[in-house]
Amino acid sequence: MPHLRLEYTANVPQKVDFQALFADLQGALARVGGIPMANFKSRAYRLDAYRIADGSPDQAFVHLDIRMFEGRPDELKQAMLAAVMDVLKAHYPPVDGGPAVQLSVEIQDIRRAAYLKSP
Repeated sequence: MPHLRLEYTANVPQKVDFQALFADLQGALARVGGIPMANFKSRAYRLDAYRIADGSPDQAFVHLDIRMFEGRPDELKQAMLAAVMDVLKAHYPPVDGGPAVQLSVEIQDIRRAAYLKSP
């Protein structure tokens, strides 16, 4: 824990090295949130079926869901959100002539009583 789930539309013009992106995201969360690096699980999903607003191909999005155990104060969550947004901006800079890429991040709390894993 935490789980990082990145979704991105197929028309995102940036070619991203996901290993580097995940290393940077995990590093930012470890620094700001004090999370041990060994606890992270990260993955990316390309979305081939999607619609944004009126369906214009001039729009794209990248959304990061961060799921982690409950208990962190809102101020810490805000600092974590800002840190990972900076990482996303660095990996997804604007591309001239490409679609506008909207970046978003959400932290979701997982109740400890509702989570189970096996080694």
